[in-house]
Amino acid sequence: MLQLLHGSHQQYDDWPPHQLLVGHQGRVNCLLYPNHVHPRYEKSHLLSGGEDFAVCLWDLYAGTLLHRFCVHAGEITQLLVPPNTCSPRILKCICSVGSDHSVTLLSLAERKCVVLASRHLFPVTNIKWRPLDDFMIIGCSDGTVYVWQMETGHLDRVLQGMNAEDVLNACDENTSNVVGGEGLGLANPAVHLLRGLRSRNILSAIRHATQRGIHQLQQLHHSSHHDGHELNKSRAFPLLIQGLRTNPKDPESHILCFDIEALIVQLLSEEYSAMSPGTLEAQGLINNTEYSKVAALTQSASPDAHKKIAGFIGKMKEGVDSVHTRLQQKAELAGLRLNTGDAKVSGGSNEMSRTKICEANLTMEIAQLLLSLLHAWGLDPDLDKVCEGKLGLLRPMVPVSFGVVSKAGHMSLMLPTWQLCVERKEQFSAALSIDSSLPKELVALERLTRQFTAQTHWELSTSLTTNHLITIISLSSTLMSMNNASFVAEQERNRKLQRGQSFRNTANTLQKDEAVEEIMTAQQAQIKQGWSLLATLHCILLPDKVIQAGGKNFKRPQVEMMARRWQHHCLEVREAAQALLLAELGRIGSKGRKALVDYWGQYLPVFQPSESATTGNTNNTGTPQNTGTTQSLDQVPVSHEEEEDEEEEGIEEFSFRKPSSASELKRKQTTAVVLMGVIGAEFGQDVSLDTKHPHLQAARAHNRDGERRKSSVVEGFGIGNNNLARHTSLALTHLLLAPPSPKLPAHTALRRAAIDLIGRGFTVWEAYIDVSKVLLGLLELCCDADKLVPSMTYGLPLTPAADTCRTARHALTLIASARPDGFITTMAREVARYNTLQQNAQTLNVNLSNYVLHRAKTEILRVVDLLIEKMHAEMSSLLIEMMDIILHCVDPGHLKVKPLSDVFPAITRFNQVSHCPTTRRIAVGAKKGSIALYELRSSKCQMIPAHNSAISALAFSPDGKSLVSYSCGENKLSFWQTSTGMFGLGNSQTRCIKTYSTSPIAEMSRLNPMRMPKLVWINNKTVTLMLADGSETRYNI
Repeated sequence: MLQLLHGSHQQYDDWPPHQLLVGHQGRVNCLLYPNHVHPRYEKSHLLSGGEDFAVCLWDLYAGTLLHRFCVHAGEITQLLVPPNTCSPRILKCICSVGSDHSVTLLSLAERKCVVLASRHLFPVTNIKWRPLDDFMIIGCSDGTVYVWQMETGHLDRVLQGMNAEDVLNACDENTSNVVGGEGLGLANPAVHLLRGLRSRNILSAIRHATQRGIHQLQQLHHSSHHDGHELNKSRAFPLLIQGLRTNPKDPESHILCFDIEALIVQLLSEEYSAMSPGTLEAQGLINNTEYSKVAALTQSASPDAHKKIAGFIGKMKEGVDSVHTRLQQKAELAGLRLNTGDAKVSGGSNEMSRTKICEANLTMEIAQLLLSLLHAWGLDPDLDKVCEGKLGLLRPMVPVSFGVVSKAGHMSLMLPTWQLCVERKEQFSAALSIDSSLPKELVALERLTRQFTAQTHWELSTSLTTNHLITIISLSSTLMSMNNASFVAEQERNRKLQRGQSFRNTANTLQKDEAVEEIMTAQQAQIKQGWSLLATLHCILLPDKVIQAGGKNFKRPQVEMMARRWQHHCLEVREAAQALLLAELGRIGSKGRKALVDYWGQYLPVFQPSESATTGNTNNTGTPQNTGTTQSLDQVPVSHEEEEDEEEEGIEEFSFRKPSSASELKRKQTTAVVLMGVIGAEFGQDVSLDTKHPHLQAARAHNRDGERRKSSVVEGFGIGNNNLARHTSLALTHLLLAPPSPKLPAHTALRRAAIDLIGRGFTVWEAYIDVSKVLLGLLELCCDADKLVPSMTYGLPLTPAADTCRTARHALTLIASARPDGFITTMAREVARYNTLQQNAQTLNVNLSNYVLHRAKTEILRVVDLLIEKMHAEMSSLLIEMMDIILHCVDPGHLKVKPLSDVFPAITRFNQVSHCPTTRRIAVGAKKGSIALYELRSSKCQMIPAHNSAISALAFSPDGKSLVSYSCGENKLSFWQTSTGMFGLGNSQTRCIKTYSTSPIAEMSRLNPMRMPKLVWINNKTVTLMLADGSETRYNI
C-alpha cells in the first residue's frame, strides 16, 4: 500500500522491501501464523508446510529457520491450532495434517513431535477436540472416527456408524458449553491416572494428572477474578488484509480492514511497557502513591496493623517490579531489544538490519498508513507541510476506495470505477508542487486525488465521515500523548533511543548533554503541536474548510453514532466522540439543537420520581457503543435566510416513524437518553443561578472542564419550561441507582454514560433529583477505586468494573467542584445519620461495615482534600461540616500518635482550625461565630457561642489548657479555658476568662482570603496576633 503514497521511501533502490524464507524443497502448501489465533504463541513464529513432507518453524524477525519437523510420510495439507482449554503442554503445540492420513501435535517449545496419530486408513476430513477430557477426535472420509489421548498419545477407541456421528456431534455441543460456562468443567485428573494404568505408562500419567489438577486450580482462580464476557472476547488486530475477487478469472484485490481500538491499544501498550512504575506515576498515568496515602488514613494505626500494611506494600512493590520485568521482556520480544555497551559492531550489521525488516515498529507503520489515507490533504497547506515534515505522513497518489462494516458483519465497499464519474474542479486542475516529482502519466491522477482528499472524501457518506473523523481525532490524541511519536524515520530512531535509555539507570543517562536535551524537548513540543493542529482541523474546522474549497454536499457526522460512543470502552475513542459531538452540537446552532430535541425527545423513557429503581424498562440495553447501520431518520436540507446561513448551517428536519423492531426501539431509547443528557448538560440552564452567591458562580465557572456554551438555552431545559430536564434527570438517576439485572447489567456503557452526564450537568439536574441518593450511589461505585482504577489519563481499556469506577470518580469530582457547599453539607448530614446508626447498631442489628460511608472513606477524603486545594475560600464557611467528615473518615488511632497537621495537612491550612495533641481536642471556628470543640477521647462535640461575627483564627496554648479566638469582623480577641470535675469526672465546661478589643483593619485586607489573621503562642500565657497588614500584637491571659 505504501507504493500508492508519495514519500522519500520511493527513492530507495531496495524499495519495496521484502523478505525471502528459503528452506522447503518444493511447493509450500499451507501457512500458519499462530499468534494471530492466540497470543500464547510467539509473535515472531511462522509455520509452513510443504510437499517435501516437512513443517518449518521460522523466525519472522530474524528471517531464519528455527526448526524443521520431519514426521509425516506425505505432503502437509493443513496446519491447525489446538483450543485454548487444553493442558499447558498441548497449548504450546500446533496440529499438522499430512496426505499420508497422519495427524501430529508438534511442540514449538520442545521442538519435537508430541503425538503422532498415523493409523488412519483413509484421508482425514475432520478434526474435533475434547480438551477437557484430553481427547483429539479425528474423522476420516469413510466415516470412521478415531479418538486419541493427547497427553499420552494412545489410541483410545475407534468408532463407526451412528456412534461416530454421536461423538462428533457431542464435540460441537461441548464446545458451545465451554464458551457459555467459562471452561470451568474440567475433567477429573484421576481419569488420566486410570488411562495410564491401562496403557502401562504410569509415570507419565501421574505427571499429567498432577499438571491437570494444577491447571484446574489456576483456571478456577482466574475465573473468580475476571468477568465472564471479558474472557470470551476475541482478539483484535490493528490491520487485517482480506482478499477479494469478483470473478475467478480476475486478479485478486485486497481490502485493508483497520481496527482503531486495537491500534490504539497496541500503541499505548508499547509506550507504557517502556516506562518504569516511577515514570508512570510521574506522568500522571497511575496514582497509587497518592491514593495509598489517603487510604492509609482510613486504616488502623496500631503497630500490628503497620506491620501488615508494610508487608502488603512490600508485596505490592514486588508485584509492580515483576509486572515491569514482564513488560520489559514483552517489549524485547516485540523488537525493542536494548543495545548494551558490550555489543560488538560487525561488518555484517547492515545486512542483519536488512533481514530484520519485520522487527521495525509495525504498529507505527499501520498508524502512518491509516492517517495518511484519512487526512484531508489540500484544505490547509501549512498544516500539510507540518504533516509531511514533522509528523511523517505520506500524501496519497491515488483516490482511496473506502468502505464500512456493519455490526452484523456486512460490508459496503466503494469500487474504484466511481472515479470516472467525478467532475474535476478548476481549482484542482492547476499544477501542484508535487507534480514535478511524479511521472507524467500520474499527474492527472494526482490532481484527481487532491480533489478527492479535500472535497469528495467528505461528500460520500455520513457514516464514513463520522468513523473517519473519530479515527483521526483519537489517533492524533494517542500519538500526542506519546513521547516523540512521529513517523519521520529520524524521529522514530530518537524515540527508540529514549525508550532504551528509560530501561537503563546508569550514570550516562543522568549526564546527558543539556544542548541535546533542549533540542529533543523543542522537537517533542513541535510534534505534539502538530498532532494537536491535526485534531483541531478535523474536529472543528473541517466543515468550513470543505465549504470554502467548493464543497456543497458535505456529509456531517451523525450525532446518534457519536452519542452511542459517548462512553466507549477505549478512552481515546470515547474522548474523540465526545469532542466531535460537542463541536457538532455547537455548530448546528439553537435551531439545529431544537430539531434534535424534538425528534429524540419522543424516545426518552419516562420515569416517575417515586418509581422503584427495580422497575424493568425498555431502555435497558447492553452496550450502546455498538453502532448499527439502520438509519432511523431522513435528512432533508432546509433553506434558510442569508443572515442565518453561517450560524444555522446544516439544520435538519426529522421525519417521525415508529421503530421497526424492539431492538431498534431500545437502541433509539439508549441514544435518546445520552443525547438529551448531553444537550441538557452542555446547553441547559442552571436552575439555581442567582445573585446571592456571586463567588460560587465564579468558582463554578472557573472549575468546569471547559466553558459551557449556554448562549441559547434549549427549550425544555430552562427555568420556565423544564419538562425535558426533569425527565432526563429521572432517566439518568434511574440508570445510576437501578440494581443489576439481565436487562441492565452492573457495568455497561449506558450506565457509565448516565454517571458521566450526571456529573457534567449536575447544576441542571440538581433540582429534580435526590442529591443524597445520587452521591451515595456514586460512592458505592468508588469503594474499590484503589484496587481497580488508574488515573483519568490512563489510555488502555479497563475492565468494565474499573471503567465504571473511574467514571463515577470523575463524576464525583465534577459534582463537588460545581456544588462544593452542596457536597459538603450532604456528606455531613449522611455522616450524622451514620453516627446515629453506630450508636444504636446493636439495638437495630445493623452491619455498618457494609454501609457506603464506611467503605468509601478513602474517596470522600480524596474529594475533601481536592476541594480544600482548589476552593479554599468557599470551604472556609463549611469548616465544621468538613471536620465532621474528616473525623468520620480518619481512623482515631492516627490522631493519638500524630498531630492533625501530619495526619491531614490540608485542613490545617485554615487558621480557624487548631489541634491539641496533649488534651486530644480539636477546635474549629464557624462562620456564625461559634466554636466547635471536639473531644477525641469521648467522640463528642461541644458548640460554644463565642463571637457575633465569623471567627478569623483560633489556637490552643502549648499546654492545652487555654484556647484563644479572634474575630476581625467583631474586632475582639477572647481567651477560653476548659475545666472538668474532680478527677476528670463529669462534663467539661468551657468559659471565657478574658477578652480584648483589637484595632480594626482595612476592609480590603480583611476580605483577602490569602492573608488571613493568625494566632501564634509564644508561651503558655502570651499569644501574638498577626494581621494581614503585617502588624503583630501580643496579648496576655
